[in-house]
Amino acid sequence: MLQLSGGETVLLQSSMTLPGDYACKLGLRGSLGAVDQRSGQFYDVWAERSIPISRRGWRRRYEHALWRAPALQPGEYQTMDGLLFDRVLRLLASGQAPDIDVWDMATWRAVTVLSERSIAAGGAPQPMPDYTRGAWMTRPPWDPQPL
Repeated sequence: MLQLSGGETVLLQSSMTLPGDYACKLGLRGSLGAVDQRSGQFYDVWAERSIPISRRGWRRRYEHALWRAPALQPGEYQTMDGLLFDRVLRLLASGQAPDIDVWDMATWRAVTVLSERSIAAGGAPQPMPDYTRGAWMTRPPWDPQPL
């Protein structure tokens, strides 16, 4: 679990090597509701009920162009890793910078190392290094543009 500077908590789970079905469980929970991609439901805290999400309408309204799959041939399937790898190659080929910088990559890599240290310390919290020396608080948010 990651506790963010604003007090938010992120639960990050990854199991790519254990036996069993692959399950990409993407969801978002906040103080006003929760969205579960797999069930296609939005739980509204104020209404105290689940509301089905129209996948087409939901995606049209909220999905960033980066995640819209390129035209695929019938029977083809594009994974998230494949989409990202394809994007990096197209950015580099066109002379543009990749979407993620070295500081973000170091931070993502630190999660694994800090998780190992936390487990070795009986689950004790581990401080996250600030590789940007505070610049993360003032730099503009990441907004990838479609190619």
